[in-house]
Amino acid sequence: MNRNRNSVEYHKEWAKVRKETIKRDRSTCQVCGYGVRDKNRDAQVHHKDGDWTNNDPENLETLCWDCHKEVHRLKMPAILRALRLFDDE
Repeated sequence: MNRNRNSVEYHKEWAKVRKETIKRDRSTCQVCGYGVRDKNRDAQVHHKDGDWTNNDPENLETLCWDCHKEVHRLKMPAILRALRLFDDE
């Protein structure tokens, strides 16, 4: 795959990978559990390692827009996951 983020080839592949990730995660944010709707674009697919060229399924997770913003702002997704686990008790 062409790793140029602006290439047509990358965008076609990314669209496929993105859709598969959202389906695998059952359209649910993996941090807060919010049901996201891909149609409205609140479904975000996050690269856990921060490398947008690493589209390995294990490196991708579905997040809602708010959690995706916080993961990048805080740079600490483990804390957000811990808060979710604490909240479930």
